[in-house]
Amino acid sequence: MDLNRGQSASTANSSSNSGAQSSEAGGPSAGDAPISLSTLFPGHVDWSTYPFVEFRDSSLGQDDLTFLTAKGCLSIPDTQALHEFVRNYFLYVHPGFPVLNEAEFWVSYTRSRVGHDMIPLLILQAVLFASSPYVTLTTIQACGFRTKTEARNAFYKRAKFLFDVHGEVCPLAQAQGAVLLSHHASAAEPQAGTDWLARAIQSALTLDNLPGVSASADLLSKKRLWWSIVLRDRCLSLALHRRTQMPAIDQSLQIDTLDECDFTNEIMSSYVYDPATKRVLVKVLREHYELALALSDMMPLVYSSHGIRVPSLSKTAFDSTLARVHRVECTLDRWLSATKLAALMDSHAHESVAVFVSLAYMYYYAARINLTHFELLTIENHPSYIPTPTYTAHLTRAATTLTESMRHLTSILEFLGHRGKTHTLPLSLLGCLPMPLLTTALDISLASSSSQMALHKRRLHTLGQVLRSLEQVYEAAAMISAGMSHFLHLAYMTVQLPLDRDTQMVALFGSTDNITGGNTPSAVEEQSTPAAVEGQTPSRTWKDFLLQSPRAYLLISTTVDYSLCIGHLPHDHALPDMLTCVFPGSLKIRFPWNGSEDEYREEIQEAVARRKKMSQRGYKMARRMQVVTRRKRPVLQGGENAVNLDYLDLGAAR
Repeated sequence: MDLNRGQSASTANSSSNSGAQSSEAGGPSAGDAPISLSTLFPGHVDWSTYPFVEFRDSSLGQDDLTFLTAKGCLSIPDTQALHEFVRNYFLYVHPGFPVLNEAEFWVSYTRSRVGHDMIPLLILQAVLFASSPYVTLTTIQACGFRTKTEARNAFYKRAKFLFDVHGEVCPLAQAQGAVLLSHHASAAEPQAGTDWLARAIQSALTLDNLPGVSASADLLSKKRLWWSIVLRDRCLSLALHRRTQMPAIDQSLQIDTLDECDFTNEIMSSYVYDPATKRVLVKVLREHYELALALSDMMPLVYSSHGIRVPSLSKTAFDSTLARVHRVECTLDRWLSATKLAALMDSHAHESVAVFVSLAYMYYYAARINLTHFELLTIENHPSYIPTPTYTAHLTRAATTLTESMRHLTSILEFLGHRGKTHTLPLSLLGCLPMPLLTTALDISLASSSSQMALHKRRLHTLGQVLRSLEQVYEAAAMISAGMSHFLHLAYMTVQLPLDRDTQMVALFGSTDNITGGNTPSAVEEQSTPAAVEGQTPSRTWKDFLLQSPRAYLLISTTVDYSLCIGHLPHDHALPDMLTCVFPGSLKIRFPWNGSEDEYREEIQEAVARRKKMSQRGYKMARRMQVVTRRKRPVLQGGENAVNLDYLDLGAAR
């Protein structure tokens, strides 16, 4: 390919950037006077400038073409910038989602073979969208954009408009483009990734089932497409806690394995990796795919399509569900025991190998955390089905699993953050950040010594830096960052709540009738969970908090899960009553973001008053969680400590 073809980035940048920015926001109408591309889209050239780009515009009407032109859909960055976009796509996106054949792409892109297939314009715009987070800001600005987020959104809209007006009719290209566009997420379209994956699946099925259409794509292209769909499906489910769209793998698709031999041509023809590195990356990709297959039984069990999955079960169904959880645990353990990721990371020093190995482990530990949360929710929702000793054993084992998995996940995120190149990390990282951030913040608030607090603060600082770096690239990161303030508020509020003794008793005996009818307070206390033991040691870590107040912990984790799944914070009645009725007397909690601070303070004071009243009746209430902190807190008029988030807020780590 002639790298000097087209308008240079430096020349393009001399044009006013404001024109490009306003055109991306709306673009001129069909009746406006003609404006040159150099004015509308600095640093861009018309698609026809590149002989390797294919666009069948003859099938579109003039109104559609005018619309696409005005929106920049028919414009492509000039040669120098385009080359950087394409290289970064194959450096950072392609190793995890091999939807395109890299070897074939480079042949078309460089025009090194006469008569070779061309690259559809839809695919190229989708590649520009997917690679924009990894391109230098200098190049982004040379293309007329102020930020990477602005560029990413602009390229997304260009590809989306091409898709919407049927600017590409080939089912294979449509499916490939949809897979790439499934990386989009924004406040305006929180479900966009899931919707695009559904389009990709629909186009892939059309490709497989319609006579004549199926012959238009070779077997390897179809396998690459389905591999990428499965990988993207698992990634979206893990990151956003949503139900899978590919719960089972159709054997007729012939994608039960991902073999190195399918990538032989690509290994030897990459323009961005040497053959040795490329071969290792293919092996890492195979481990990712094996994990995706291992997750097949977990996805429909744990995730719901409309929020949080907390079913009401019969005793038989309850036992069956816990058995399914155990089988999934065994499957994931087998993957961890069999994986060769550690050896692959040790064998090769390339940064990309380290990143993609770390991402695989990140997905594994995120899966273990989500599975254990589901197990705890199921148990807490059916307290009468499980005797006290068994419950205590389940809770202890779950707390240990969560602690170990969270420790590994946090370490992985710290490792990726310390590498100093968080701009090379994928969007899916955002879904794995909130719980490590929250548990670290809880450890700060519960720390019993200044040295422990300092350690946790350093960890929080690193995780906060990762989130802030991702905010520079992904619009969705700003959503997570804003949500974190609310999550932290809820977490700190929850560890200060006066716990409901009745709630703990119901968890053990099924109803308050069982308590008052056959168990005296002293008998209950002897059988109680760690949360109800009078005079116990105050929490020192978030694990202690979980053991003492499993439902309070689940209130926090489920709020995060719901927010990621639905795309907004839960309202007061969105979560199960067993999680939100944590005040004495089953007084329902009011989420701090659903009311004023004064209303929230009155709620706490009412809960405390009810607690005292119930104590006078003879109920022994669980001792209020003691929050150990060396900071002096302001006092409310009613004498209760106010919520002080200064040292939990991410801003404190800046």
